[in-house]
Amino acid sequence: MLLSADMKGNDSDQKNTELFGSVPGTRSRLIEAAGVIFSEMGFDRATGRQICDLARVNYAAVNYHFGGKAQLYVEVLREAHRRLIDIKAIAATIVAPAAVATDPKIRSPHRRPVWSPVPGG
Repeated sequence: MLLSADMKGNDSDQKNTELFGSVPGTRSRLIEAAGVIFSEMGFDRATGRQICDLARVNYAAVNYHFGGKAQLYVEVLREAHRRLIDIKAIAATIVAPAAVATDPKIRSPHRRPVWSPVPGG
């Protein structure tokens, strides 16, 4: 999951450990850090240096791994999309739509129309 972090304060070492303690590899750390920075600052205001500082990697790492900030942004979007698809797949296994349609005990919210005319209107 893309993480959110408060970039202010003196406990940045602790926050970096919390953000990246289980994220191995420079490339993965950059994607995670970029997700945080892009979400807080936007693409235009974010800098490669800020991303590298948060990821605790060499300043040249963005260009080395991605060729620049724009391609890193594309990779962050791909990763976010992949994670969203994973979440939807997990959610689909909790209550399968087929079970809702075939089990009369489960009331589907889609049995009524999304809109209905206002009475007397």
